[in-house]
Amino acid sequence: MSITVNILTNNDVMRPAQLAQPPFSDIHFEGVFGLFDDSAVMDLRNRIKDVVAKTVGE
Repeated sequence: MSITVNILTNNDVMRPAQLAQPPFSDIHFEGVFGLFDDSAVMDLRNRIKDVVAKTVGE
């Protein structure tokens, strides 16, 4: 989870698609999909979308 915070802090925004890309895929080849169950991934995705919507209005 700290990787997500670092991405948001350094880039001001994060797309949910990044959960399947480096640095997450450096930990597991499927990104977060290989690390957590589907419900946890969807919760994380929804939280990221919520943060983005509140901060940049997307």
